[in-house]
Amino acid sequence: MKLHRVQEQSDWHNIPDNDLNFFQKVAKKTHGVLTPGNIITTIGLGLVISGCNDLDQNPNKTLIKVSAGRVADYLDGIVADKTQTKSKIGEAADVMADKIATLALLKSINDHKLLSSSFLKFLVVQNSANSSLGLYSKLSHQELHSSKNGKIATALQTPVFVASIASFALEKSHPAYQKEVKKIQNLLTIPTIVMSALATYDYLNG
Repeated sequence: MKLHRVQEQSDWHNIPDNDLNFFQKVAKKTHGVLTPGNIITTIGLGLVISGCNDLDQNPNKTLIKVSAGRVADYLDGIVADKTQTKSKIGEAADVMADKIATLALLKSINDHKLLSSSFLKFLVVQNSANSSLGLYSKLSHQELHSSKNGKIATALQTPVFVASIASFALEKSHPAYQKEVKKIQNLLTIPTIVMSALATYDYLNG
């Protein structure tokens, strides 16, 4: 699992210009802003937000957009690693996009009552705590990287969100399939809670 993580310097730091690949040259000229990973991160976030806005009128479209947007979140780190364009800006953008996308999904799912209120409250508190810890680390000039448990938690939260949207989309047209989707959603609830709590624990100890 690629964490879109960089150490002290960007991948292209201290590499002679003649030895930089195309993507590194563009990244260097734009101070780490324009990279393949950042582009994928931005597209993924846009898809999730657009999908959330479609939920009332077209839940099927929401399902496609949100699924594609969250897949992009997994691809950005892989692409950043393959193109050797990881940087602190990319890592920060990845984390910020994760949080914004999650909050957008939580709001939309809460508005439509697609998950239990207790589970939603837990996720809101957990994500708010992680965001607060991230802000505190920045203000105190400390390094706080996304952890493997954090990525696993996000990877578990995503299918729960997608399953809840799929259930909503199938409610009238395919009620039998909706029941199967609900089973998957319920099966993932406990692991999601456990890994989300571990992710917050990692940040507290970071």
